[in-house]
Amino acid sequence: MLTEREAKILNIIVEYYIKNGEPVGSSYISSRYRENGRSLSSATIRNIFKKMESKGIVEKTHLSSGRVPTKTGFKLYLSRLIQDFKNNNIKSAELGEISSIHANKDLMSDLEGYAEILERETGAVSLLLLPDFFTARIKRIDFVKLSEKKVLAVIVSVNNIFRETVVEMPYAVSYRELLTASNYINLNFSGLTLFEIKKNLLNSMKNGLNRLNDTVTNIIKIAYENLNKVDEEDGGIIIKGLSNILDERYVKEVRILKNLIENFEKKKNLYHLIAGYINSELTINLDFPVENFSFIISSYSVAGGGKGAFGLVGPLRMDYKKNVSIMRHITHTMIEQMFVK
Repeated sequence: MLTEREAKILNIIVEYYIKNGEPVGSSYISSRYRENGRSLSSATIRNIFKKMESKGIVEKTHLSSGRVPTKTGFKLYLSRLIQDFKNNNIKSAELGEISSIHANKDLMSDLEGYAEILERETGAVSLLLLPDFFTARIKRIDFVKLSEKKVLAVIVSVNNIFRETVVEMPYAVSYRELLTASNYINLNFSGLTLFEIKKNLLNSMKNGLNRLNDTVTNIIKIAYENLNKVDEEDGGIIIKGLSNILDERYVKEVRILKNLIENFEKKKNLYHLIAGYINSELTINLDFPVENFSFIISSYSVAGGGKGAFGLVGPLRMDYKKNVSIMRHITHTMIEQMFVK
């Protein structure tokens, strides 16, 4: 779709627009772009602008004769940027404080520490999607009585990250029955993934869950039915740097600010938005549910099973090259130093 000349000029337009938020004129392109050591005339550049405009890559504003990138232009710029990162044509940022962040801490503290660095270094809103529990290895599952018919199921992974989900029982259960149910699961299935635990529980239920009374058997059956909900709870995602969206350079309308806050309050929706890209190493998407905002997602894996992701939400004009570089350095540091051996 783009010639090599157009692609290089598009890079200059996008990066200028990201930095200044203003249209780019032909004189600026002439001062920055060279072919065989020579600059192009303003007339030649204006002709190139017209061709790029006809392709829907740039557009002319009413206030200036310069051009700004369209969303299509942004997407083309970003697709090349991602490819450059994958081909190691762009080096990841060096952040000295990362190397010591994991000292004497558990995985949960480490992950939150990385999310805080990501927010601080980028100035965007940082999202941390904790490792999914369905493929993580489980250390134990405990049941805590909240009321006569309400039980809190606490699931702890081998990395000591936990999830909680409330289970409604059809009848009153005792502390002893809940303890018996959790002991049965932990003695028989500790170290398995939730997927494997569900499979084994299904086989156990078919065989009658020998030596267990009817109430304990029913607790286990109801737990089985609720295990797949564990990754849908709000606890699966952590948000850092929400105050960054108050920057008046990016949010000048109360309507947009309100929409942003509403989206961040819907944690379950955010969780599913990021989880949809968890199998991709790096994703940049310009279609965040709020106009003129975009998001970057970089996935990671941890020892003991489980995949998670870091996300950044910022204005369409955020510095993608810098932010992707920082995010990749963080996720690669985790992989190399801590989790995947």
